[in-house]
Amino acid sequence: MTVDKHFKRLVRARAARTGESYTAARWRLRREAADPSISKTQRIKLADLGFSVALPDPWHRVTHSMWGTNYPALHYEVTKDDSRLADLELNSQRLGSVRDPARAAAEAVERQRSDPSVRFEYTDTKLGGKPAIRFDRSDTRQPQASERHYCLKHNDHLLILRFTAADPTVCDPGFDQMAASIELGDPGQECLLGELSMTDYAPASIECVLVGALIAAQNDEDFSGRHLLAALVRGDSGVAASVLKTLDVTPERLGRESRGADDSDIAFLEIPVPAATFALLTQLIPGYAQETVRTHHVLLGILSPRNPAGGLELVEGLGVDAIQMRTALADRIAYENDASCVFCSFCRKPALDVAHMTPNRFSEICNECTAACVTLVLGRRRLPDSPMDRYTGGKRAGLFTACGFCGSEKDLYTAPPQTRFICGACAVRIDETTPH
Repeated sequence: MTVDKHFKRLVRARAARTGESYTAARWRLRREAADPSISKTQRIKLADLGFSVALPDPWHRVTHSMWGTNYPALHYEVTKDDSRLADLELNSQRLGSVRDPARAAAEAVERQRSDPSVRFEYTDTKLGGKPAIRFDRSDTRQPQASERHYCLKHNDHLLILRFTAADPTVCDPGFDQMAASIELGDPGQECLLGELSMTDYAPASIECVLVGALIAAQNDEDFSGRHLLAALVRGDSGVAASVLKTLDVTPERLGRESRGADDSDIAFLEIPVPAATFALLTQLIPGYAQETVRTHHVLLGILSPRNPAGGLELVEGLGVDAIQMRTALADRIAYENDASCVFCSFCRKPALDVAHMTPNRFSEICNECTAACVTLVLGRRRLPDSPMDRYTGGKRAGLFTACGFCGSEKDLYTAPPQTRFICGACAVRIDETTPH
């Protein structure tokens, strides 16, 4: 990477972080380089959470959630003479069914610090214009220490912000300024890799994102779903890697492999994430997971017809049928007893890719398959894009050859590999009661 390219990335990073124009960001970077004495404030942004905060320049990053599940989404500290004066930590998690998640989170923090010498004082307040709960911790054994938390709901996530200081007389005014600078908005449409918290992603999935971004940077291409697919192919464990290897989808066939050259000049956190890839990573892929996003959820997102960042056309270009891959993926997930994904037992589409899914004791059926069955019940021609067909094979040994909804053995409909069945009467009933 040339010096000019590196400087342009720094300019883009500053422009994205501060909201300045590209020209203004370039001018300020050159001015600051010429005069290091200029005091600076950095705005830290997590684009997928719609969160940003202004920090004085002495504050520096400690770690980031992209490198492990035990780390906060954002962690900065300020030090002096190798001693830590204060730190700022932001944790994020998906909201559950708790009625008042902010209050529940605050009480959970208090329970974790169950110490007779510790007291918490709660205050209803606002953070970034949204209702929040602030609670301050006082310790009779360490009266000079300071710890402050904010809990609030934002963008379907629970945010827990923690300020700690060794010397509150020095740091507390700075905490007030930082809290006042917090902005809570909608997730950004494009960003830099370092502005993604990815708190819902498992370590293997995070590694897939990082490797995909590296492949894109090494090939001087815009980061897309095609690079995520190449990263999945390079993986050596997990459901997604197993399915891809079974279907002989290799790095050589993809033509999208990391060059293996020295990548020390690539600033990972400054790799641009285009709007389409941002939507794939932060909206589509997490929708397949109930909690943690794993590599098979990443592959489901790539195979989705709603994928805005590409990758599906690369699979089809290899002569691999996307339906065949999705079926293999669904079967492997079922074999692993992973209940995080629900698939139609007939067409193998995940619940996120269809309008409605109806369960029974043995299987699931989507609204598209019930509509296809109704078409056959009415004597019309079989839909060309549907796997459903009338079953004429009779009883099969060792298999429950009957409707999974009512147990009827007459007028059955099925799809390959013909292990689940539904009768015409149930298909009509479900189709009539399914919202369209």
